Amino acid sequence: DLPCNIGARVDYGILEFYLKKDENLESLYKKLEPSNEKKDIFFEFNEKKYQISYQIKNRKELSNKILEKEFTKWFDYDIIRGGLVFRNPLEGDYFIINSQGGRKKIGKYMIDKKISKHLRKNQIVLANENHVLWFLGGRISEKYKVGDETKRVLVVDIIEQGDSEVK
Repeated sequence: DLPCNIGARVDYGILEFYLKKDENLESLYKKLEPSNEKKDIFFEFNEKKYQISYQIKNRKELSNKILEKEFTKWFDYDIIRGGLVFRNPLEGDYFIINSQGGRKKIGKYMIDKKISKHLRKNQIVLANENHVLWFLGGRISEKYKVGDETKRVLVVDIIEQGDSEVK
């Protein structure tokens, strides 16, 4: 502990200094209710403002080339069962990482990406129960990728307020 409410820690071999208020983790839970009409959710998280836009579209209405933007993702809505939520990662969350159905726990994914332990609970995922469709800023689950048989696509855009375009 250092004066003025400053802390220090070593994470992945790097010395970090931080304000102790950063240790208070925020919690996020935003339910999606997909439909053919475009919907928006606005929220604040980690002192940033976000807009989530989402809509179910007919695959034929979309370009043949799937967008590969960091914060715009397409999901095969035909195979999504149950509710979808944006939330923080939970114990037991996982991705499907290959076409054979191999799983990877989100905790292991964050370690592999060298996300600091104290920041892991402050990440955002789009999940269906414990199956993570999308780790924001990272990968999506192989299970929900749009394929040749996909008829309906859930298109999700995340915009950090203040940014001029969807990434």
